[in-house]
Amino acid sequence: LSMPMLAGIVTTFAIILVSIFYFNINNQTIEKIDENLIESDSSPTILINPFKSYGKEDQSIPIALTESLITSLSHYRGINVLSSSTSLFVKENNLSDDQIAREFRANFIINGSVQSFGKNNRLILELIDLSKKQVVWSDKIDFELDGIFKLQDEVGFKILEELQVNAVVGQQAATWFEEFGFETFEQYTLFLNIRREGRKGTIDGYKNRENLMKALIASNANQNILDYLDGWFTYFDIFFKKANNIDVKKDIEKLDLISTRLINNLGNNEAYALRAMTEVHIFSKDCKKSIELVEKALDLKPSVDIYTIAGGIYFVCNNFQKTLEYQKKALFLMPNDNGFFVCLLYTSPSPR
Repeated sequence: LSMPMLAGIVTTFAIILVSIFYFNINNQTIEKIDENLIESDSSPTILINPFKSYGKEDQSIPIALTESLITSLSHYRGINVLSSSTSLFVKENNLSDDQIAREFRANFIINGSVQSFGKNNRLILELIDLSKKQVVWSDKIDFELDGIFKLQDEVGFKILEELQVNAVVGQQAATWFEEFGFETFEQYTLFLNIRREGRKGTIDGYKNRENLMKALIASNANQNILDYLDGWFTYFDIFFKKANNIDVKKDIEKLDLISTRLINNLGNNEAYALRAMTEVHIFSKDCKKSIELVEKALDLKPSVDIYTIAGGIYFVCNNFQKTLEYQKKALFLMPNDNGFFVCLLYTSPSPR
């Protein structure tokens, strides 16, 4: 395909999605969109093997850790966690990794073992990528029995972070803990679910996003976490409201405040990427300024999202060679469909 033809196809497809979204918002009696048309379910499937115990006959600790991890990870909507009964079936029938992958369409297996000698306890974890047939992550955690609940949260954090890196959003997830400062496993799970729901581009996704944001605010999440999510969703909402002839003056003022505050307080790659998008589409509409900001984001830390955003900016600035260059890099890092998020980045006309 030629560059102009490719640009036309992408833009047309994105506009169709946005139009469908608005048409359904304003006509609630009309049958809802089948979300599978917009976002195919490419979520990874995880099997958590029953944790083993060495050194003590008491099986209560490994059983409690297994059940806790299954429950915790099931709260995140970006992965499919097989039930505890499935895990027990696999154990009782001694199924091989190949059988697990084939019969349950599992992508990852989590193994764990508890070693107890006297008062010393150690949990050993490993994450197996079934497509690569190898351990892609492992860790060990020393703990005391009276700190079992704290250990459950810590295990949930570690496993979910690794799944984000290996199966969902790539290496960017590895920096979220340090940069955003999540205080609880609940906050991190809410953050991931809000991010996922907000990018669906569906009515249900929008409603779910709003309800989850209320829960995140109630959890006393810090300002940087709230600004990151609120900034991107305000950006998307401006386009949605414009399409329905709703005044967006207050939204634009809010977005200016949030994006500036993120750069001043957080100053990471995603803060600069958000400001780059707001400049090219909403504020100055200056390609030079926007490109400088997104290249700053890439210098700080390239990631799937940053490459995707950079591609979108170069697209509206009519540099299709750069667009393809950055989109190829994004697909190389994470070949899963980025869904509606990608489409919306390409809907606005060139500022030139």
